[in-house]
Amino acid sequence: MEDDPPGLNIGPLAEQGSLDFRMGITILFSVLTFSVFFVYILIERFKLRKSELIVEILYKKKF
Repeated sequence: MEDDPPGLNIGPLAEQGSLDFRMGITILFSVLTFSVFFVYILIERFKLRKSELIVEILYKKKF
């Protein structure tokens, strides 16, 4: 029928092999990009914390 919704492409109820190849590549690219970005932000946060500790130590030595 025309009113039927499209089938599930991903998730536990999706049919085996129902995800189009291009959609799979897009999801894979998105997950990898997010993961790399997350790791980069995490590393920058640790660098910032290290800098904060150094500034705090220098401030205590000065005053």
